[in-house]
Amino acid sequence: MIRNILIILFFSCLYSSSVNNNSLFAFSKSAKTASLSSIHFISDDISGVFYQPISNKRNIKNDYYFSFLNQYEKQINILQLGYCIKHDENKNLSLGFIKRNIDNIYNTTNAWNQNNLVPSLEDIDYDNISNLSYEEFSLIFSYNRYLENSIINVKIKPLYHRIESNKALGINIDLTSNYELNNISILYGCNNIFSYKKWDSSLSEKFEMEYFSSLVIKLKKMNLYFELNNLIKEKIGLEYSVSENILFRTGYNSHNRLSYGLGIDLNIINLNYSGLNSESLGSSHQISVLIKLEN
Repeated sequence: MIRNILIILFFSCLYSSSVNNNSLFAFSKSAKTASLSSIHFISDDISGVFYQPISNKRNIKNDYYFSFLNQYEKQINILQLGYCIKHDENKNLSLGFIKRNIDNIYNTTNAWNQNNLVPSLEDIDYDNISNLSYEEFSLIFSYNRYLENSIINVKIKPLYHRIESNKALGINIDLTSNYELNNISILYGCNNIFSYKKWDSSLSEKFEMEYFSSLVIKLKKMNLYFELNNLIKEKIGLEYSVSENILFRTGYNSHNRLSYGLGIDLNIINLNYSGLNSESLGSSHQISVLIKLEN
């Protein structure tokens, strides 16, 4: 039933016009996913708690995940932490934490007389320019239900946001499912299927719904990734096994953004790096560490 609802929602809205948003969750991805142009696919570890369904092919109970993203020439820093609470053949329950800091946001409200709509340089009092106090973080509760050939994943994401004395509380809900057949995986879903954010000034906002469908083809030494998305129309990605433990990744989307990355898969620890270059905003770099305690 849930799968049929997802299919109807996806095909009715995938090609609708929409605008992108700058939500905290738009950047809550693992380094592996970011290097593959942020395509949705089944994650085989705890890093999927933020953005993806999690596979049941390996018991990941008590696994830990840490990631740090330095975005757009050090203007934005994003910290991610993940932990698997429960995992068995029927279900997975995982918890994530994400926090965003934005440096050098200046408060200029006291720098000149507000009656002058366009101040001249001599009107500006630079001593009254200060940094804004900014906090934004969220917990992510991820529940995966394992069926015969598919996974149903629900993410509930309460959030807190503060700019100076202005505070907001909100919640977002994502719903995703998939179907697997041999070496092919088809995934479809909706991010922000429910979205609400209320400021203490009585203003409210919500994030754009994101509908998507992706296809993963698994070959002997490489995986191919494709996605259609109502916000960023097309995405493609490639993962190639350089050796048994080293993987090279790259991706490209219809916004002309090229991503790239490297993964090192060891027995009890995984290291991943991703990079992204934007002509207008600058470069972004992300490093993640996965600790597999059950191995």
